[in-house]
Amino acid sequence: MRRRVVPRRTIATLAVLVACALSTRPASALDVRAMAIDHFATLGMCGGGDRTWSEMIGNWYSMMAVQGHTLSGFTIDGNFNRGLLCDPDTGLAGCQDFNYVDGAKAVMIGLHGASRQGRWRGTMLSNGGPAINDCYIEAPDASGHGEFFVGDNDAEFLHLSSCQGMTDHDLPNKWRLFEDPVDSPKNGRRLHEATGFHGMMGIGPGYDSDYSMFAITAQFVSIKDAWMDTMHHPNMENQKCPVAYAIGTSTKDCFHRIDNETYKNVFSDPGPINTYCYYYYDKCDPAAGSPFTPPQ
Repeated sequence: MRRRVVPRRTIATLAVLVACALSTRPASALDVRAMAIDHFATLGMCGGGDRTWSEMIGNWYSMMAVQGHTLSGFTIDGNFNRGLLCDPDTGLAGCQDFNYVDGAKAVMIGLHGASRQGRWRGTMLSNGGPAINDCYIEAPDASGHGEFFVGDNDAEFLHLSSCQGMTDHDLPNKWRLFEDPVDSPKNGRRLHEATGFHGMMGIGPGYDSDYSMFAITAQFVSIKDAWMDTMHHPNMENQKCPVAYAIGTSTKDCFHRIDNETYKNVFSDPGPINTYCYYYYDKCDPAAGSPFTPPQ
């Protein structure tokens, strides 16, 4: 497993903020939310095959309760549309992420995903009706397009159980989803860490125990280590390639966060984003994708 840090060259590092960024809060229960789409083909209008995401994610969700955290809601199918994941500051109709993906401290999402033009795109179950009429949620890219900005309300840890959620060539723009460009500079709230997969991930009963073990392990070791260890399957012909990603005001801040935050040792919100850093398995080669190569 290797690590990489990349400074944001457009903003100078503000070292004075590091001491504040490294402070911790007393250990306490997190509110936890899960969201999954299982019946894309059976119930949906946006394409995609049926999968058992709620079974896998449900193991993480229920085990978080066993570990003393507070369950805040598990959305499965229903009218799962873009409005549940998009930030209202985009000005788009129906956006209410504050009630869903940005409505709890630790959130896991399970749905079909793809990489499009340097950003992750998730497939919805419903297009949301005439006012929304969009089958996808898109992470922001370098030009500012996208609707998926997380952390300005409540979320601190985001887990993407989705193909291409952390594909290598998307990582230079991944930091953009960690803050709402309208609210975060005012209220100081930002996402701390996101985890996902480079290339195709695995779905099915054989992976259920990974999600239970991730929930247990991340209480005591870093969320990064828990994700990278439990989700990695190097011996499969179709390797699983987990990635963990964080932000910081400096290299030191970024790696201190990603190396030390657990579900029971949560730091204060990051300051202005000057750096992003991530962990990956070098040359990990998933199905439907090329081996992981750090982007330049």
